[in-house]
This record gives sequence, C-alpha cells and structure tokens, in this order.
Amino acid sequence: EFTLVQAGDRYVLEVLERTRELAARTELAAVNASAEARRAFLSRVSHELRSPLNVINGYSQLLQRVATDRGTREFADGIAEGVERLVGMVDDLLLLGQIEQGVVQFEERALPISDLHGEVVAHLATEPWWSSLGVEATDTARFSAVVRTDPSRFAVVIGLVLEGGAQSHPGDAVRVDTFMRGARAGLQLVAHRDSATVREFWMPFVASHVIPGAGLGMAVARSLIDALGVEAEVRFGVANSDEASLTLSLEPTA
Repeated sequence: EFTLVQAGDRYVLEVLERTRELAARTELAAVNASAEARRAFLSRVSHELRSPLNVINGYSQLLQRVATDRGTREFADGIAEGVERLVGMVDDLLLLGQIEQGVVQFEERALPISDLHGEVVAHLATEPWWSSLGVEATDTARFSAVVRTDPSRFAVVIGLVLEGGAQSHPGDAVRVDTFMRGARAGLQLVAHRDSATVREFWMPFVASHVIPGAGLGMAVARSLIDALGVEAEVRFGVANSDEASLTLSLEPTA
C-alpha cells in the first residue's frame, strides 16, 4: 500500500523503486535460467559424445594392431589422432561445465614459485605434445616468494596456452620462467616481442579472452584463471628489450 503525502513525488519514488527491484529480480532469474540451461547442455553433450568416441577409439586401436600395409596403418593413425582431439574437447567441455557450476575441487597449497615452476614443468613433460613444441623451461630460483595455488590446475592453464599458441603459430620459441613484480609472483611465458604468438595469441587472450580459431581450450584456461585468482598480463622488454612475456601471477602468501 502507498500513502499519499503532501510531497507528491513521494508516491512516484516508491513506485519506481519497486519497479526497479522487480526488474532486477527478473533479470537475475533470466541469467540463472540461462546458466542452468548451459550447464545442462554441456553435461548432456559431453555424456552423449563420450560413448561413441570410446567405441571408435577401441576399433581404431584394434585396426592399428592388425594393419599389415602402410596405407591402412596411416588411416588408422589418422582416426586415432582425430578421436584423441575429440576426447580432449569432451574433457574440456566437462571441465568448463564443472567450473561454471562451482564443483571443481582445488587442492591448493603454499609453495615457493621455484617449486611451482618445477612441478608445472614436470607435469607438462608427461604430455605427448611437450617434446614437439620445443619449449624451453628455465629453472631459476632467484625469487623467494611463496604463493598458494593448485599446481596441477596451474599446469593445465600453462599447457593450454602453450599448446594453443603452438597450434596457431608453430615455430615460435617460448620458454617457461618464474616471475615476480611488486606484490605479484608466479610463472611467465617468454617469447620474442615481434612474434605472431605474442601479437595474435597472447594479447587477444589477455585483452578480450576471445581468440579466433583457438578452440575450446582457451575458454577452459580463462575460466581456470578466474577460479584460481590468477592475473594475466602481457609485458614488453622487462628483462630483455627483444622479449615479451605473458605473466600469470598470484598474490604471495604472508
């Protein structure tokens, strides 16, 4: 109920406030409904794709074992490679949905950034694509800052960015190094400042989080960065005027 008072705009003001509140609630309900629909879609699509991919993968592996001529083996290898990429996309879909639902479990712990560097590199060295990228890992211990994060999830971010950049711009040399500036510390990817990786991959990734042709992996990397509280920044000429770095930093622990 509204009460008219001598100041006539009082009634109008209350109506506007209630209208705005209703509009805000309606907008929030629409956003929540959209997010729920997207989560349900990701979960359903991921589940539906997994079963047929497992069948195709099984038959392709069998064909690889029994193939006797070179042409058949090449076809089998092509099928296996395609299935592997699709399985990776399904895994990315599942992880992206879990991040958006807030159900991803993080195993955070405090560790010096030199140890974080070592664990990330050791994790990535097990990936089948690692040796083909030609990435240099500079094990430096010049910084003593201690950060708190989930090293395995941090490694996923580094790996997705490295692999995505290499697929988009093969041949660009990149190294993984430690980083510290002011109240931030973490890891950084370093490349030549004029390389296509810096200009066409790192900078769009930091500026708009949208990289044409980069695929679903970058959406996962961006979501993990936000979930881990990582700050991403491209910097030029910090240690060397010819270099640029994509820094992925955290606030050091007390």
